[in-house]
Amino acid sequence: AVGATSGVTTEIAADFSSGGFSNRWAMPDYQRSVVTEYIMQNQDLVKSYVEQDLLPPTMITPNGTMAGRAFPDVSAAGEDFMIVLDGNVYTVDGTSASTPVFAGVVSLVNEQRHKAGLSSLGFLNPMIYTYGTSIFNDIESGNNPGCGTTGFEAVQGWDPVTGFGSPDYQRFVDMALKMP
Repeated sequence: AVGATSGVTTEIAADFSSGGFSNRWAMPDYQRSVVTEYIMQNQDLVKSYVEQDLLPPTMITPNGTMAGRAFPDVSAAGEDFMIVLDGNVYTVDGTSASTPVFAGVVSLVNEQRHKAGLSSLGFLNPMIYTYGTSIFNDIESGNNPGCGTTGFEAVQGWDPVTGFGSPDYQRFVDMALKMP
């Protein structure tokens, strides 16, 4: 899943970006250690989310967490995109803008892999959760208020509003070229 950021020289979490923890889908193994680390390092913040009924009481357990699938995994620019509709120019915001931005970056990374004689990356999430802090720009400010809540806060490392943050193209390519 792709969240959204705003800002050019300094990115912050876009206040419309979705995020959180699924109450339907189980947390996949590839994200468990990163999300558990987020919960343990931000216990006061997570407890405040529980108190606001943003999260269930099972977020913090003796064995880590009973949380469902955490999202987003990453983010990308999602604000002030120009579109043309019926000959008129408009600006739009949303993860419907940030998701194709991220997909475009991945396409360019795969192009570099193909030039090096390597195959496409394929399913990215295990790689994202293994190398996330080294190939993404961490977004540490902003939040996503909504539905009568303060929303989630962007913090250092993975968080439930920006994931690992926005891709750093060169670091992403460098890591991708080291992979089989």
